[in-house]
Amino acid sequence: MLETFNNRELAMATLVALFFIWVLRKASVREAMHDVLSVFFQKAILFHLSLFSFFSFMSGLCAENQECSNDWSTMISSLNTTSVMKSNKASV
Repeated sequence: MLETFNNRELAMATLVALFFIWVLRKASVREAMHDVLSVFFQKAILFHLSLFSFFSFMSGLCAENQECSNDWSTMISSLNTTSVMKSNKASV
C-alpha cells in the first residue's frame, strides 16, 4: 500500500498526524472538539448532510442514463424546494 504514496505525501501525513496528537494534548482543545462534534450531530445538520449524500449518490447512478437524468432533475428540484421550505420554517 505504501507504494501508492510518494515521499511528499507520506511526510505530509506524518506531520499532520503529529500536529493532531500535539494539539489533542491540551484539555481545552479536547473539550472544544467535543462541542464541535456534538453540534455536528444535531438532527438538522444530519438531515441536510444525508439529503446531500442521497442526491449525490443518485446523481452518480443516473449520470449515464439520459431518461433517468431528466426524471431525477425534476425530483431534485421539487425535493430541494421542500427542504428549503422546511429549513425556513424551523428557523422562524
